[in-house]
Amino acid sequence: MKMIPQVKFKIESFDEAFKTIIRYLSPNNRWNKNIFKVYPNLEKKLDGLKTWREVERTAKKFFREFYNKNLDEINKKTENYKKVWSECNDEFMLALEEILEIKWTKKFKIFTCRVGISPVCPRYLDKRMFDIYGFFNDELLRRLVSHELLHFLYFEKWKQVFPDYNKKKFEGPHLIWHLSEMVPKVILNDKKIKDIIKYESSVYPSYEKLKINDKPLLNYLQEIYDNKEDFADFLRKAYDFVKEHEKEIIKKSIIFSVI
Repeated sequence: MKMIPQVKFKIESFDEAFKTIIRYLSPNNRWNKNIFKVYPNLEKKLDGLKTWREVERTAKKFFREFYNKNLDEINKKTENYKKVWSECNDEFMLALEEILEIKWTKKFKIFTCRVGISPVCPRYLDKRMFDIYGFFNDELLRRLVSHELLHFLYFEKWKQVFPDYNKKKFEGPHLIWHLSEMVPKVILNDKKIKDIIKYESSVYPSYEKLKINDKPLLNYLQEIYDNKEDFADFLRKAYDFVKEHEKEIIKKSIIFSVI
């Protein structure tokens, strides 16, 4: 029987969620704007605090109250997420294999999706785990889960194509990471995927707006994808392209969440 990865949805504990939130809440972290966008009252509470210890204590109290108050709702949403994703999981996993031209291996048998209160949704490649916000509608749920799952198989393909890879560069702010966050716009809008997910996939707004020689960056990647010999050819040419324009990409890529 063919192995098809499954996604296990679980409620993220408060401590797990706050560990993520506080990491991204520091003043020098570009993600804090997204946290304040979702929780505008928090920004008001933190305004004027002089020490990081005060910020951490106030934020922890704020989020603990929110977590406890909304735990029943998060539980309901988690159950709904299971149902919504199960309707397309198998088709999606098989279509991704076909497009990326690489098979899922047994180590990817189970993915863990933690559902919680953090609007920042990181993925953990080694743990086969990713986080999502507990208040998505069905459209955002499918878009975000498909986006995160793509990363895992994408980097397995990357290892095949570039065997001298440096694993550290799979994370920001490296160019290889930037490319991995651009390509979902192309790959997940492939008809084979889009017919399954049913929604248009997007990427960070700064990538959508970024232009090279007055032409959208993502249009270049789409053309490379449409004219590829195979997926490995797409990866090589896409990587060559972003390396050629690395300075401009790094300079203009201000990353915020898609929420």
